[in-house]
Amino acid sequence: LILTTGCLAAVHKLDPPQQRERKESGLEPKVRPANSGSVHLKTALGAVMEDDCIQEAIESLKPTQMGNGVKGGPEIMHHIYRARYKGGKAIFNADAVNGFNELNREFMIKRAHRKAPAAGRFINSTYGCDALVIFTWQDELGRTVVSFFLSMEGSRMGCKFGSALFDMAVEPMYENLSNRHPTFLIRCLTDDAPVSGGPKDGETWQDFYEEIAEVITDFKELGEPIGYVLNREKAFLLIPPEAEDPEPGTLPSWVKVTREGLVVAGGAIGTDDFVRMHVGTIVDEVERRLGSMGALADVNPQFADRFISSAFNRMLSYIIRITPAHLISAELERCDKAIYDASKGVLSRSTAMEPECSEARQRRSEDIHRLRKRAGGWGLTAAINIADAAFIGSISIAMTDSVFAAHAFQLEDDLSLAHERILSRVGGATKLVKGTNLFYALPLDPKALIDPSFYLDSFD
Repeated sequence: LILTTGCLAAVHKLDPPQQRERKESGLEPKVRPANSGSVHLKTALGAVMEDDCIQEAIESLKPTQMGNGVKGGPEIMHHIYRARYKGGKAIFNADAVNGFNELNREFMIKRAHRKAPAAGRFINSTYGCDALVIFTWQDELGRTVVSFFLSMEGSRMGCKFGSALFDMAVEPMYENLSNRHPTFLIRCLTDDAPVSGGPKDGETWQDFYEEIAEVITDFKELGEPIGYVLNREKAFLLIPPEAEDPEPGTLPSWVKVTREGLVVAGGAIGTDDFVRMHVGTIVDEVERRLGSMGALADVNPQFADRFISSAFNRMLSYIIRITPAHLISAELERCDKAIYDASKGVLSRSTAMEPECSEARQRRSEDIHRLRKRAGGWGLTAAINIADAAFIGSISIAMTDSVFAAHAFQLEDDLSLAHERILSRVGGATKLVKGTNLFYALPLDPKALIDPSFYLDSFD
């Protein structure tokens, strides 16, 4: 009981104003359940995850499943779908409702036994029983409410083993979908399984929409018996600009057709404006959180500055790896300025009058702020300075995937622009070497960037 008991907390996925807006519209608030669980169980599960039989089971889920055991899996998946969209393909965003908690546990355990029989006894002892869950949340008056219930289905969120169990359980469903619709691409990050395709030779877009409707029906037929239910709120079909609209009644009424964009593997795909809006929303959140740093700086300025210079930059680190920097330069510069101003504010929180500084001295101050620590600076890296190199580095990792390698030419323009922007920052078309502040060695020919035999060094 002590090992398997979990404490489930409701964490808001949206800001309070957005949650109130959803409530006023008659929608449920967006809440992410986070299971803190037992540290002893999580330690044991982490050790079992490293066992050879589990690793072999996870390895067998490739290439469809990219959420477990694939280095850079999410960003590779994003690049695949971005390239296919630029090549004129549509994307249906398939996502399960509360996948971890809703999946049929008996089916999940049987699948895990089949995939990793050596771990069967351990899986039974940790997941075969109904687990006591302590659920805590705050009501509208700010009072903490505690309730208890038994977890009878699904895997535990926050559990290192949970994702692996889920992935093993849904593997047959994804395989069946791929076999039934071989011309469609289905890659997944655990419970997110976007479907990409377009009209076959000699067919029309209307023919494609009819097959997408069949895919959705198959999701229901194969998924619902095991507890995998499509999330209708996230059911978007992104179609390219040249595609005709589906005829009324072709698709389920809850599928929303869009030409603007959708989010795949954490990054926006679609029109340039949609990508900028998505990244702009993230920058808005960074600015909002930076606004609360003043109180922390009054108590512990050293910790506040360290937090600002690391945590907030990391909020964009994934985005700049998967998004062409030339699309979001304004958003990155806005974020860099907000982080720099917040860091500078921590250093000048004295009530004493500060002497006026010349513009040149202010620029020198910023240079020192952004200089690497091992060079005597403050180590505040500007995202705009590394974004192009980060994007190219991520593409080089994605080239290890055969599906992406076949579509990489669709991103040649983005890669060429990134390459040109890097060269312009260092003053011309000279080969960069390690030791510069970009930490890269790049070829002079931009087309070499999509050569699968070429790989960039990892960057700091």
